[in-house]
Amino acid sequence: MGNNHDKERQAITVGDATISIKARTDTAFFKKGEVQYPPGVKPSKGNLKEWQCGAEVATVKTDLAGNFTISALNSGKYCLEITGPEPKDDSHMPMHESFLVDVVDVAPNGRLIADISPRWPDCSGGSSLTVKPLD
Repeated sequence: MGNNHDKERQAITVGDATISIKARTDTAFFKKGEVQYPPGVKPSKGNLKEWQCGAEVATVKTDLAGNFTISALNSGKYCLEITGPEPKDDSHMPMHESFLVDVVDVAPNGRLIADISPRWPDCSGGSSLTVKPLD
């Protein structure tokens, strides 16, 4: 995502961001080609799903270095919402992004790297979630 713009982006650490985890229910699943798009809308290249986010099950704040810990999260389907702190001026909007996360019993401990930067006008860039092993 955003390969054309990667050179223009620079990673920053965001302290005092809020991480919210809510229970998720998948309500529908569509295979590639089952969804009809209006003219001019680029179709998805893969399968799609509909979902609903429910009750919050955990919330934490990042420390000044952008680190956070969520422990004892049961296996299941979740909505993960990350909201950066309010900007000190009105030069930009607050950072916010949502992700769908499936937690499984066999998942190793790791470091979650989230890109919540705004997307470019062509909808590329931003919005990526990566798990890296702990050092």
